[in-house]
Amino acid sequence: MSPTQRKLIVTFSIHSLLAVILLIIIQLSDFDVWVSNQFFIPESNQFLLQKYANVGTHFHDLSKIFFIFIGMIFWCISLTHFFKKEWFIKKSTLKKINFISIMSILIPIIILVIRDTSLSHCPRDLTIFGGYYEYFKLLNIGASGLTPGHCNPSSHAASFVWLLAVPWVFTSGVVRLRYYLLTLLFAILMSSVQISRGAHFLSHILWSAWIASLIITLCYDIYFRE
Repeated sequence: MSPTQRKLIVTFSIHSLLAVILLIIIQLSDFDVWVSNQFFIPESNQFLLQKYANVGTHFHDLSKIFFIFIGMIFWCISLTHFFKKEWFIKKSTLKKINFISIMSILIPIIILVIRDTSLSHCPRDLTIFGGYYEYFKLLNIGASGLTPGHCNPSSHAASFVWLLAVPWVFTSGVVRLRYYLLTLLFAILMSSVQISRGAHFLSHILWSAWIASLIITLCYDIYFRE
């Protein structure tokens, strides 16, 4: 077995364990509902940033646009090097930038495809938050008879979770883990505006992060294989 194959097995095993832990938490607790409840206003039957829609919309749109712009910067560097071979950036650094560029496109596309096949509805569409659909936990939703809700994983989070590729390629060891977790926390916080708008449960954002992490680490082991 090659070193790359061993890395791929370890990476897949770790992410499988994380998926099982996340599923157990979602299935055996009401943590998702509890978190969303913190932003729900019963008197108006709305979520906090549904009531103040302009604030929620501006933060949602502007943050997404800004990080799309960041992704475009990586792509500009990659494409400039493609058309102009002689450049001031080292070849090893360019390879890392190219990897990040690919992740900034690949991860949102995969998350969007999964979301568009999802049965899960957004919190604000559920009866427990004044909507029209019954709430079912993830492992029960297939037998629920619900029409597709197209809400899980979070497509908004896809605008941020690709950033996990940056510390993964530019650092290593304990430093990599530290900055990877900090970037993950940042991505979750930026995505949390959707919880306060009733557009996503926390688990929808965590699934987006899990998908991004799996894609980045598996692709990294292949792209930078020894």
